[in-house]
Amino acid sequence: MRLFLLLCASTSLLLAAPVPKAKAKPKDAELILGTWRVESVDVDGGQNVPRQSDLEKINFIYGEKDTLKMTDMNSMSMEGTFKIDSEAKLKSIDMTMKMSVPVNSPERTILAVYELDGDTLKLCFAQGAPGKKERPEELKAIGAKMICLATLKRVKPEDKKDK
Repeated sequence: MRLFLLLCASTSLLLAAPVPKAKAKPKDAELILGTWRVESVDVDGGQNVPRQSDLEKINFIYGEKDTLKMTDMNSMSMEGTFKIDSEAKLKSIDMTMKMSVPVNSPERTILAVYELDGDTLKLCFAQGAPGKKERPEELKAIGAKMICLATLKRVKPEDKKDK
């Protein structure tokens, strides 16, 4: 009888034990970390777009603690922070940056929407005067409003050696 009670008790404990949760899916704030190279930029079908060779020199480096650095091959760089809202209907990212040189340059916040799909990151933001506070309402380039759509590709360790 004791054996029967012991088996019943241990079985009930096993059944009552919490089921291990499935590993949580990483959030976009984690998935975006790393170096991204600009692949293309579109402003209403190619208007006012920099040359492809210039675009390939621009890197966005999203780091721990929400740090952001933008560099190009001409040694120009901007540093700052980013904040992601991946729960919004249209995912948004705020990037606040300041030129490294001159030291007293003003901060500029870029209000953007984004789409993150594996190793491709699309950023859509309004171009224009610093301080212009306009977030695009869709992930689409619109020339009349100077809305820019940039497509970035993740730089893998083996790619960093090439450029």
